Amino acid sequence: MYFQDVETKLNKVDRNIDGGEEDTIDGFSIFNQHVCPLGIASNVKLDDKLFILARWYVLNNCTEIEPYIDEHYEKCKLHTPNSFDCTHKNEFPTLFKKCVQDQRTINPLDVSADLYALACGPDRWVATYSTCIINGKRFRTK
Repeated sequence: MYFQDVETKLNKVDRNIDGGEEDTIDGFSIFNQHVCPLGIASNVKLDDKLFILARWYVLNNCTEIEPYIDEHYEKCKLHTPNSFDCTHKNEFPTLFKKCVQDQRTINPLDVSADLYALACGPDRWVATYSTCIINGKRFRTK
């Protein structure tokens, strides 16, 4: 066909496509999220409560560090049986960071860049957007 490589309304890609699985990078799954932010970025500094919640959410949902999470959770069960969930949630990020930094000091080749970045934690300054596309769905905030 003559116009085979020309985009028309009949062969146009959907507006809400966010990139799909074709462009995944090697590394931790938490760093391979397909999100397409739209609009102008606003830089915001997270307050302590939101920063702690965001950091815990990321660490708790990263499958690659489950052995560290499970090990610490079991230690918390033994040492503080009455409040081990709270203790685990409060202490894990700091102890995980120390553990990974110690491993990196002893043998730098055993600690990947993604593991080290995850252990060091996020920046308090984040970019916020009014609209983003995730999994083909468009989300807007006011």
